[in-house]
Amino acid sequence: MKKHVLIVGSNRSGTTWVGEMIRLSGKYNYIYEPFRGRDNLKVENPIRHHFEYVTKENHPLFKNYLDVCLSKQPLSLTKQLKIGSSFFEKNVFLLKWLFVSVKREFYFNDRFIIKDPLALFSVNWINENYDTATIVISRHPAAYVASIKRLGWRHNIGNILKQEEFVKKYLLHLRDELKSFNQTPDNLLQEATLRWKVYQSFINTLKRESNNYYFIRHEDLSSNVYNEYSKIYNYLGINMKQSVEEKIKELNSRDSEPLGQQVHVLKRDSFSNIKRWKEILTKSEIEYIRNQTINISKYEYNENDW
Repeated sequence: MKKHVLIVGSNRSGTTWVGEMIRLSGKYNYIYEPFRGRDNLKVENPIRHHFEYVTKENHPLFKNYLDVCLSKQPLSLTKQLKIGSSFFEKNVFLLKWLFVSVKREFYFNDRFIIKDPLALFSVNWINENYDTATIVISRHPAAYVASIKRLGWRHNIGNILKQEEFVKKYLLHLRDELKSFNQTPDNLLQEATLRWKVYQSFINTLKRESNNYYFIRHEDLSSNVYNEYSKIYNYLGINMKQSVEEKIKELNSRDSEPLGQQVHVLKRDSFSNIKRWKEILTKSEIEYIRNQTINISKYEYNENDW
């Protein structure tokens, strides 16, 4: 059994959902997206890019940073008190810090769920440096784009190009397209489609090169929740207790798909969520996404998935 669980994929691929379902086992501590960057830790925040790729040059900084994230006492009280904007906020944090510190001093589980889509590009580095069982999640391109469209999330495509070593190693086939993309207020759909191509291209490479990771499609999880989570628990070497089984079934049977700007809802009608993108996207948008992604999506999705 591996010490930690690493859950990666694109953003909006279900990493939070999977992390919370594994968390129900009670076997792990939980760390939420360390690659988002934290300025309140005992070490320097090394994150400079959205979806950071760790290289030989920045390895020492990232190793030190993630070591602290996984430690018993990662927070810097001094830094956090500087971040707090009001006397009340600072005192609330101080009380929380004291409570967590005392609790961790007497009981600390050093096994972690590292839930972080932003760590996708650095998944191999994490596995080389930490004892992790790794779950990699894919999601249908139209479902991904629909989710981004619903939330209105924008990210600078140029940020990917700044990571030249990653682009040279994994994205040469997309480099020209990334360079020519001009972000405008009205081309969110095109941007999200291109980002999906970047993420899934890398995941396809991982599937060809690694037989150690557990690859799963969001749609397969959603269509057969209990059986697929049973497989994940088995992969992790965890016994699924009856109470956990019942909780997983409960959380995935109620129709409570997030609406508007709500990002995460754990109680959901998982099966009906699979094709909800057809309600969000227009026919022309779906056709655009399909045509743009076919050369990459064909390794995961066939005619019936559209």
